[in-house]
Amino acid sequence: MSEQKNHTYQGQVGLAHLGAQALLKKLLNTPILLMLVGVWILFIFLNGTFFKTNNLLTLFVVNAFFGVGVIAETFVLMTGGIDLSIGQNLACSSIVSALCMISYQTSAINAMLNPGGKILSIDEISVLPGITKQAMNSALAMTAGGTIIVGLLAAIAVGLLFGLINGIAIGGFRMTPFIVTLGTQLLARGISFVLSNGISISGTPRELTKLSYAYGIFIRPGFVIPWVIVIVVASFLICGVLLGKTTWGRYIALVGSNPQAAAHVGIRVPIVISSVYTFAGLLAGIGGFISIICFGTADVKVGDPLLLPIIGSVILGGVATTGGEGSMTKAALGVLLFATIINGMTLKNLSLSLQQIILGTIIIIGMALLARVSSRRT
Repeated sequence: MSEQKNHTYQGQVGLAHLGAQALLKKLLNTPILLMLVGVWILFIFLNGTFFKTNNLLTLFVVNAFFGVGVIAETFVLMTGGIDLSIGQNLACSSIVSALCMISYQTSAINAMLNPGGKILSIDEISVLPGITKQAMNSALAMTAGGTIIVGLLAAIAVGLLFGLINGIAIGGFRMTPFIVTLGTQLLARGISFVLSNGISISGTPRELTKLSYAYGIFIRPGFVIPWVIVIVVASFLICGVLLGKTTWGRYIALVGSNPQAAAHVGIRVPIVISSVYTFAGLLAGIGGFISIICFGTADVKVGDPLLLPIIGSVILGGVATTGGEGSMTKAALGVLLFATIINGMTLKNLSLSLQQIILGTIIIIGMALLARVSSRRT
């Protein structure tokens, strides 16, 4: 009997050893996963609050719009192209969205509380004779739903516009992606500064901001998964299916791998490329709207530091810059790595310049590991 138990124990040990070997092999063959685990372990020792629930929720919330930008860039890089305008498209979409929401809500509240009079700002209406605080709060709540829908549609429209410009120029007229998207980047940035005068725009509905902390999936008292996190996770899952399980996704991979061969088998390469850049613009618009949810304001400067982390996340996630290879899962790991590092450095109160040095070093190390793995496979 004891001999049988011994054999059972040895078998369990053997299985555990094989499992550990398989996990180690997986980590070594997936540099992004190895780096992510290493960073997590490091921050656990450096800061005991890193894995606390509130900090993890904050990490996901403040990087929600960044994640949507990474999804957009993943589709573009899969075609073998690049989109330098993602960050500024996102910022411009948020500016236009915020301005449209403020204008719509102001008009709606004037119609409710100041009908037939001169159009006043919300602050001016709140001090009119006979307007109580309760009446004002009620009017704000009643107009919030329509205001949010207007803001979302405005953000999507702006994102689609820039995406269409990129798609038509690159897919239809065969122009160089780098040059076209550099142009739309500057165009979006200029429009953002003209509309905002270079300052943050506040005054969007409070109900919108609550999607980032108060409204969501109830888990237990004091713990709610905000809707903004749910939206981004769902976006990754849906876009993962689009990229990996649909005919369109297979066409994207084929066009990125070998556009001549794709055209030879009947794939309309210009249409595929145009659709990808348009879809990326749509996602950038949604990301701009999500940034308002995350921060409660629209800031033209939100687009400036986004581009390199977005591209870095996608590439470190294993999406080939030459196109045709990658997955949404790997892109999500890239987002998680960058978000984790930035969150950990923020908790340690590191300066912005030092953060940039660390991020640059990590990108170089990650690319070296990717090159090493690629050479071993070949």
